Amino acid sequence: MKKKKKGSHTLIKYVDDKKAFSGVYYLVRLFNKVAKNGNDYADLLISDKSGKRYVRFWNKVDSVQPGDFVEIKADVSEYDGKPQITARSLNKVDAPSNIDDYIIESSSKEDSLEKFINFVEYVEEECKSIGDYTCKNIIDAFMSSSLFEKFKNASFPYVPCYDLSGGLIDHTVKVTGVAMDLSNTMGLSDKEIVIVITAGLLHAIGCVDCYEFDNFVSKRTSIGILAGSYVMTINYLFKAIRKAMKKKDGKTKSSKKTAQKVLHVVASHSSRFNGEVRPSTKEALVFAEAYGSEAILSQGVKFIDDDENNDFLTAFDAFTKRRYYKK
Repeated sequence: MKKKKKGSHTLIKYVDDKKAFSGVYYLVRLFNKVAKNGNDYADLLISDKSGKRYVRFWNKVDSVQPGDFVEIKADVSEYDGKPQITARSLNKVDAPSNIDDYIIESSSKEDSLEKFINFVEYVEEECKSIGDYTCKNIIDAFMSSSLFEKFKNASFPYVPCYDLSGGLIDHTVKVTGVAMDLSNTMGLSDKEIVIVITAGLLHAIGCVDCYEFDNFVSKRTSIGILAGSYVMTINYLFKAIRKAMKKKDGKTKSSKKTAQKVLHVVASHSSRFNGEVRPSTKEALVFAEAYGSEAILSQGVKFIDDDENNDFLTAFDAFTKRRYYKK
């Protein structure tokens, strides 16, 4: 095994702009195949902190396996109107010393944070308008805690396309946006929409302590194994509600009834997939539907965009349990 040498490393997000590149990458997947002419070849899915890409190597690969770091020298050409990467050489190397640089970051993390803040400001304005500050107080309690900083960089491993740094906030703003649109379509009142948005922003905050990056791969923590993100989310949300309920400042005090509705939306949101609590309010029904739809849609769209299969159908997506027609 080679030791990693210091040298040029081309981030994956920039390889399409190159004619050739090299670097050390993490091997996510490896598929040995046979072409129609009988020649062996392999498709390798590699990653670094900027993303993942497939690389083709015209020979059978048995010297490396998924989980290894590989030093690759490759050429970039055009095939069927899209960039195709072909490796000239690949060698197994030791794990690099800067291993945290291989944690994949969401390219839309900063944009998602801005959208999150926009939702918070919307809730604040609507709370003033309807005269019920409960939702604002609950969100303020969360954002003033140490959890919020962790939340910005956390992953959401339940859906493969969000299993990266910043994936949790990406998922949060997407599902909240879907829920807001669906709430308007279904004719929910302003107060009901505020409850839906508040629950959307907080529905997965338990993930922050249930997963961590170990050797840059997202893995469950001991609390994640023993309690799970659902239990931890309810725990953290209840703490935020309890803090919000302590606010006794005249018009800005919190309502127990509104807080309970937010709690119910969060407690019942994943009923399509698991959980004993079923949606029993309009807000909960809408958010549960938005949550289930967003997860499948986001994963499906991302899978189609990323798939490098040469057939007119994509590879099989184990999460959605289907293949897709390629664009």
